[in-house]
Amino acid sequence: FEEEFEGDEGNLVPFIFEEVNEHDVELLDYTIENENNNLVLNLGDDVYTIQGSAGAKMFVETLARSYFENLPDIEGITFIYKGSYEPILDHMNIGEPYLRSEFDM
Repeated sequence: FEEEFEGDEGNLVPFIFEEVNEHDVELLDYTIENENNNLVLNLGDDVYTIQGSAGAKMFVETLARSYFENLPDIEGITFIYKGSYEPILDHMNIGEPYLRSEFDM
């Protein structure tokens, strides 16, 4: 689906997260690192509400595809939990980037 975005580029990342995210997961903040090639999304405690591999796949794929489509310079998306890159979930990569090439984009 398409949504009309009205705002500056600095508001695009939170806008996409809010519009595409089907889970009640809070985006605490975000950064763009590695010479503007990697988007890091800092998630709150609600990340634990993502249930199982299917839930994680839906969460990651919808967000990743939306970001890759709208941010052409981004080559990877890394989800972190409350500022930490430590893995906390068995069914979702926390702290490791999901790459554009994994999504055939």
